[in-house]
Amino acid sequence: MCKRRACAGSSAARKQADIQRGGFPRGHALEGSQQLQIYSSVRSVLARHLVDPRGVEVGVSRGVVRLRGQIYHLGLGPYHPMSPEVLQTIEGEILRIKAVTRVFFEIDNWTRSSGKWVQAAPPSKNKNVEPEKPEDPKV
Repeated sequence: MCKRRACAGSSAARKQADIQRGGFPRGHALEGSQQLQIYSSVRSVLARHLVDPRGVEVGVSRGVVRLRGQIYHLGLGPYHPMSPEVLQTIEGEILRIKAVTRVFFEIDNWTRSSGKWVQAAPPSKNKNVEPEKPEDPKV
């Protein structure tokens, strides 16, 4: 019988050990501030790799990160996509963020094939479409 408050095999001791090693207790739902910290860290990773933030939606729920949209270099537009190596690096850096358990990509301009990133077909340049003209101001 254990006379201490938290025995080595008790769930309280396991939770304390998880916290001490920098993780979160098993079965512990992340609080809003922790999710915000993950969200901020993911955005920092994207900024470090010059990902245009307007094209990517980031979602965080219980340590699972979801990236949706399109990934392009900042300021270069849809005709200058990222390289597969940069996407692999981004994924690895996000997985190293404390409390992140998984990363899901729902990226329109990239797909995964046999564990490798493959660029999807680029957007078509339709030359027959005229640009919209601004309306004349009515006086």
